[in-house]
Amino acid sequence: KKMHDMTKLPEAINHSKELKDAYMVLIHRHNHYLEEYVNVFHNRTDDTTVYLTSAYNTMECIEKGRNLLGFYDTQNAFFSGVEVVYPIFTYRWWDAYHPTTH
Repeated sequence: KKMHDMTKLPEAINHSKELKDAYMVLIHRHNHYLEEYVNVFHNRTDDTTVYLTSAYNTMECIEKGRNLLGFYDTQNAFFSGVEVVYPIFTYRWWDAYHPTTH
């Protein structure tokens, strides 16, 4: 399965290669166990529909089409202590981990 490059999150972008490598290991394990737990839940319940969605393609699309989509800053977080230059919804990230609702 394709895994999003979590080292591009505002929280990680300026860290060392070693820390970025650790992010990739962490997110790989997180995704593995999350999928495992969701599958166990799905198999134990008859009256529930489980949808496994992926935001990775959306994040890549935003990065590639940022100007067309109205994003002026796709790397820095709006609420991160850096000088705010653009309106909030032109930032891809609200804080170090969460995308804006643009």
